[in-house]
Amino acid sequence: GPGRLVTVCRARSVEAIVSVLAVLRTGAAYLPLDPAAPAARNEAILADACAGTPPALAQVIAQGEVVLSGAGVPAGTAYVIYTSGSTGTPNGVLVGQAALAHFVAGATCRYGVTADDRMLQFAPLHFDASVEEIFLTLTAGGTLVLRDDDMLDVPALLAGCVRHGITVLDLPTAYWHELAYALATGVAELPPTLRTVIIGGEAALPERVARWRQAVGDRVRLLNTYGPTEATVVATVADLSGHDDADEVPIGLPLPGVRAAVVDGELWLLGGALADGYLGRPELTADRFTTLGGQPAYRTGDRVRVRDDGQLDYLGRLDDEVKINGHRIDPAAVESVLLGLDGVRECAVVAQDLGNGMKRLVAYVAGTVSADEVRGYLAQRLPAAAVPGVVRLVGALPRSSTGKIDRGTLRATPASGPGGPTAAEPYAGSGSAEYLPEPGEELIPLSYSQHRLWFLHAMEGPTATYNMPLVIELDGVPDQQALAAALTDLVTRHEVLRTVYPSVDGTPVQRILDDPDPRLLVVQDCHGDDVDTRVAEFVDGTFDIATQPPLRSLLLVDTPQRSVLVVLVHHIATDGWSLAPMLRDLEIAYRARLAGTEPDFEPLPVQYADYALWQRELLGDADQPESLMARHLSWWRETLADLPAVLDLPLDRPRPVEFGHRGASLCAVLDADTHQRLRNLGNTHQASAFMLFHAALAATLTRLGVGPDVPVGTPVAGRGDEALHDLIGFFVNTAVLRTDLSDDPSFADLVVRVRDNDLAAYAHAEVPFDLLVERLNPVRSLAHHPFFQVMLTVNTSTPDQLRILDLDGRIAPAGLDTAKFDLSFSCIATADEAEVEIWLQYDVDLFDADTAALMLETYLRLLRAATTDPSTPVSTLDVLTDAEQAGLDERRRAARTRPVGVPAFVGGHDGSPRTPVLCDLFAEVLSLTTVAPGDDFFALGGHSMLAIRLVNRIRSVLDVEVGIRDIFLAPSPAALGHRLGELTARERLALVAAAPTERLPLSYAQHRLWFINELNGPSAIYNIPVAIQLDNDLDAEVLAAALADVIHRQEALRTVFRTVDGEPYQVVLDNPASGLTVLDLTADEVPAAVEAAVGHVFDLSADPMLKTWLLRPADAAQVLVVVLHHIAGDGSSMAPLLRDITTAYQARLVGRTPDWTPLPVTYTDYTLWQRDLLGDADDPDSLLNRQLTFWRETLTGAPQVIDLPADRPRPARASHRGGAVPFRLDADLHRAVLRLVNGSGTTIFMVLQAAFAALLSRMGSGTDIPIGTVVAGRT
Repeated sequence: GPGRLVTVCRARSVEAIVSVLAVLRTGAAYLPLDPAAPAARNEAILADACAGTPPALAQVIAQGEVVLSGAGVPAGTAYVIYTSGSTGTPNGVLVGQAALAHFVAGATCRYGVTADDRMLQFAPLHFDASVEEIFLTLTAGGTLVLRDDDMLDVPALLAGCVRHGITVLDLPTAYWHELAYALATGVAELPPTLRTVIIGGEAALPERVARWRQAVGDRVRLLNTYGPTEATVVATVADLSGHDDADEVPIGLPLPGVRAAVVDGELWLLGGALADGYLGRPELTADRFTTLGGQPAYRTGDRVRVRDDGQLDYLGRLDDEVKINGHRIDPAAVESVLLGLDGVRECAVVAQDLGNGMKRLVAYVAGTVSADEVRGYLAQRLPAAAVPGVVRLVGALPRSSTGKIDRGTLRATPASGPGGPTAAEPYAGSGSAEYLPEPGEELIPLSYSQHRLWFLHAMEGPTATYNMPLVIELDGVPDQQALAAALTDLVTRHEVLRTVYPSVDGTPVQRILDDPDPRLLVVQDCHGDDVDTRVAEFVDGTFDIATQPPLRSLLLVDTPQRSVLVVLVHHIATDGWSLAPMLRDLEIAYRARLAGTEPDFEPLPVQYADYALWQRELLGDADQPESLMARHLSWWRETLADLPAVLDLPLDRPRPVEFGHRGASLCAVLDADTHQRLRNLGNTHQASAFMLFHAALAATLTRLGVGPDVPVGTPVAGRGDEALHDLIGFFVNTAVLRTDLSDDPSFADLVVRVRDNDLAAYAHAEVPFDLLVERLNPVRSLAHHPFFQVMLTVNTSTPDQLRILDLDGRIAPAGLDTAKFDLSFSCIATADEAEVEIWLQYDVDLFDADTAALMLETYLRLLRAATTDPSTPVSTLDVLTDAEQAGLDERRRAARTRPVGVPAFVGGHDGSPRTPVLCDLFAEVLSLTTVAPGDDFFALGGHSMLAIRLVNRIRSVLDVEVGIRDIFLAPSPAALGHRLGELTARERLALVAAAPTERLPLSYAQHRLWFINELNGPSAIYNIPVAIQLDNDLDAEVLAAALADVIHRQEALRTVFRTVDGEPYQVVLDNPASGLTVLDLTADEVPAAVEAAVGHVFDLSADPMLKTWLLRPADAAQVLVVVLHHIAGDGSSMAPLLRDITTAYQARLVGRTPDWTPLPVTYTDYTLWQRDLLGDADDPDSLLNRQLTFWRETLTGAPQVIDLPADRPRPARASHRGGAVPFRLDADLHRAVLRLVNGSGTTIFMVLQAAFAALLSRMGSGTDIPIGTVVAGRT
């Protein structure tokens, strides 16, 4: 009776329908169970639904219906259906009889179900779609047809529908996706009786709707329904029969009696069809069932938006969006794009939780495609972050008992495996090895210091620059087995020594290997001078930090009395402070192994991975104003404001575009007396040894001519917590210390100033240096280090002699030939602290040895002079002779032949066809509306991780191999376009100066214009004019000389075209006239004169291809008209032409010939190279033949003339008379275009082309639309 709950556990059958109707007839409520579900789930549901002991599941299955014990349900309840809920815990939804009646009335009206209909009962009882099928059909007097067991796949289902004359088909959306695919590929066709298809259960994909529309048209009505169980089956319906939106599929309008509200992007439902809450879940009911405006409402947890036509668009679950590399990604949107790939039958994209807040996208694909095809297709259409990191090919997707794709199972399924046939390699977007962790495996981020080295590794590739070698010369040979075991103990104790750094979806992580590499120690016999050679080779080896552990060692045995141990560690796993614990632990382990025991280490309180996590928690989010990171960054931003980008050091040669890291070292000794005076000064002013040497270095650099604003870098230990003291790892940070000497202080005053500044910097030194670079955004260049180029370290001496491995030994210097900075000063007090060794490592690409020696000697002189009389102003200290000062000044003049660190090709006009695409990609990655060709990526806010994303996008869109270093070398779209052209050109025939030939052929572009000229006769159609109103009058004679210079420089301007036997060839004239015409006239006559000049007709066989007019009105500004024939130039030629004219005029104006860099090639060289490059069209292996084949296939069947809506008949010959109608895209439309660009992996040009083609088609030009465009042709 009323208030009782009856479980119905039957397969689809007449008996099941009768049971449901019988229960309702008594006033009770029914609880459907799936007889095929796992026993544990059904038992959990029974236990939840019963107040007392639930009936045995076997009894329920045997009887089919059982009245459940306990308090039951509220009177008037119609049914209870258990949903999994977002947590996976079953929740029973209480649906009342009134809500059911409300839904049936509204849906019957909207669907148009009548007594004449025959509806297929497709869904199982425990899925609420069965409520729709059963009650709509029966209340309308229609016929309910039960699905047979053999009606499983699409062909069998459709065959059954034909047999039974089905008119209304109600399908899960996932199943309908397969039906749409089958119809579109011709595998199946709909039965003739079918008039309505209803879909629901999950989002319908636009690609499948488009396939359905193409195959079915509007013959069968397609209704897309949306509704949670809590709102009784269906709440909104969209009729897709006439749907033509390729991007979004609406979920429609509410059913009659249902109201929808959008609250902060979430859909809330109101009206009489709402359920009565969750059975036995008062807290959950109170959370989800609430009120809005005093009316009961249900919060769906679904994101929606209201379309212009009033319908709702479904945007996904509030908790479904995931963040990948900082981008919010909707997996459903990725699925929608992927289904557009031919050969994909079905797919699911899920976000797998990798632990520690990190997620990755995994695509499961069923069909006839490869993983590479999937990745390539998505990479062309989606942002890099939205391309799944893993693609797995499967025979079929798992489904729940209701027919939905079982995404929960997919989220928990390891996508990586032993490499079987369905396992796919990941999308290696960053250029580093990509790791496929198991779901649930904790992923540990890198520390900030490590992240910087990882980025440099990704940018430069494996290099020895960041190797940290320890070379120990031993008086004897250690026990090799004990040494190997001790090294294994060391690596076992310190996790960081067995950690590799792969990336997951482009983000680097720490992966700690369980076991040390068994090949930690290599032992070799090596004698005499070969020892030094072998040591040098070993320490110059490289690590692939993504896959190789960061420690390896070598024992070279020379004689029984001599051996050399080399321990090589990558800097990502160690620092200078780690040397002491490394040697100590190695010694403890060796002695234990020598005695046949295991080392008795004091347990380490933490490991390096713990530090990395603690560091991020301590510093907090830089975007949160109250975090430690944000407060410290604010201090650094103020302290380093307006810092010089590069110190003006006395270089011996121009700074290379890219830092070479080639170093050399010098050493000098500061005498004991000076050192004592320095210490006394420190005691007087409470300054440390570092502060004293820092003050002296700042003063020295100022005296060397770098200016009064002197930034110096220094390492900071980064081990403030006692727990880190005995740990090996990369803790060291870098601090920037800025000193102002603009007021010419005395050395004593300078020491006080440096002391205060250094202490303030140390108080804020927890900010990681790489984050400082990212957030403060200094000038970026591969040519120099950011913020500072001079490093200073001050250390106490470590004894070279030591007792280790039961032997006497000495630490030998190593790695001194690798420079990380322009100059590195190291001050090391001797063991007795009397003298100080001062080492200077310098970059040999910048400095000669004698210059380095002078800088080192100047440092020592200043220390001696400043400590003798600390009150003397720094500027008057006697440290340089006049000759030395003159030599330094001369070095500066010789070394500044071009801007520091700027590639020679930057500047001027760039004609690369890739530049517009790169502008779009820069804007996309930087989240800007537009980026100009000359805009600098880093100046616009780009940083290291964004550079990686930019590289990924360029690779996918332009299909070119580009690295992070290319972004640093060419940080603007124009410069990068030029660089990509150069890189591409290196892979094909080089364009070089060619030997002259008797008859020079025309380039293909020239030949076309020559032919048109012959066909139509000479005309001004192909003139390229520029008219400039001048601010200052020009000297006509000087201008004529300048024009002659330019014509002589650019062969194309003095080339004429003659024929032999009807074939044209180029003739380069030796000394043509300047082509200048000077006209003195009135201001009123200027417009006509300009028009006449622009209309000049060239004789291609006789005239140089450049004509210039200088119009000199008596009472107005001069006008310069330059006209270039298209056969000798193009739009991209005008900038270099005008630049050359300007350069030549300025030179001639002061009586000189222009001093310009010779052109590497001429146009005739290009002509010959073009023909060599393309080859013979009849040669099947030639580039020309292959590309012609492409165009032949592409343009097959293209219309000869498209049907434009002309106002009058087309004349027999084109007159070339033109007009122009300007129009403007407003800001909103421009933003909409950019959103489409960013979301579709295209460019602005592509979107505008698509719109233009669509416009022409809509205006009656047909469906095959050829459009021409200009390509620069300068790659």
